[in-house]
Amino acid sequence: VHSMTHLLQKSKECYYNKYVEYERLKKEGANQKEIDKAEIKLKKAAESFKSCVEKYNFVRVEFEQKMMEASQKFQEIEEAHLRYMKGLIKSYSHSIEDTHVQVGQVYEEFKQNVENIGIENL
Repeated sequence: VHSMTHLLQKSKECYYNKYVEYERLKKEGANQKEIDKAEIKLKKAAESFKSCVEKYNFVRVEFEQKMMEASQKFQEIEEAHLRYMKGLIKSYSHSIEDTHVQVGQVYEEFKQNVENIGIENL
């Protein structure tokens, strides 16, 4: 894209210079042969510029399409990563919940054992 932009700019400058030269010759009243030569050069420069514009548009559209596809792929990868991370967090949350329940059970057993132990057994 960058090289095509540079080429387009050069072609535009060339066309502009040929146009200025053609207009200068017409104003100065140069002979018809010189004006015709300048007009031919101007037409060639216009065709070249037109061709560069078409190539640039093609390259630009292709670049935009590739960027769109890449962006969509990155979006899909990011969404998959976020789903995976959400699953990990959910799994970790369940583990903490299960551990909390088990700690509560151990505490209840300990409390029950303390109440059941008589002073004679100590």
